Amino acid sequence: MAELKIDKYVFLGDAVGYMPHGAEVLELLNSINADCLMGNHEAMLCGFLDYSNERDKVYQLKKALPKIPEHTLKNIKTWLPFKVLTFDNINVLFAHGSPWNPLLGYVHPDSTERSYNNSQYDFIFLGHSHRPFISKNTRTTVVNVGSVGLPRDFGNMPSFVIWDTITGEVEIIRIEIDNRELILDLEKNNTHEEVLMCMNRA
Repeated sequence: MAELKIDKYVFLGDAVGYMPHGAEVLELLNSINADCLMGNHEAMLCGFLDYSNERDKVYQLKKALPKIPEHTLKNIKTWLPFKVLTFDNINVLFAHGSPWNPLLGYVHPDSTERSYNNSQYDFIFLGHSHRPFISKNTRTTVVNVGSVGLPRDFGNMPSFVIWDTITGEVEIIRIEIDNRELILDLEKNNTHEEVLMCMNRA
């Protein structure tokens, strides 16, 4: 991303969970001065959202919590699951989930909701489903950025989105990586088999 000379970073949530290096991810987001949204993982980490001990075997948030500095946790608690920003007179909604349920809503590539139009917003950027798409509708362009951490469509191809506020062009960037070293690290840290299966997909 640094090579692309990005002017502003907006992170759509779930910096922690699944994998063992959440504290380092949070440090990185702070170092690039990213605007950060609260995902359902942060909501669970902070105690705002209930989840079972059985699910924590996958999320591994209880294991992550002691590694996160108190001042960082305090800052996370101020994050919201949505943010409205204006760039060059373009109104944009950023949400972790969906426009109607910013924390927990899902909009998938095959969802009818991808054709959502809203007279308030020119662009809507979403995450949560971990599946990227761009849908240009009558009024609103709806974009799912996918995931840089745990893609759900291609396990070894993280994705993020570049948006040019001048031209209005949106591009999904996929990164092909050799994840063998990462998988060894995840195995060493007792990452759940569901996550390992996802990361092992071609």
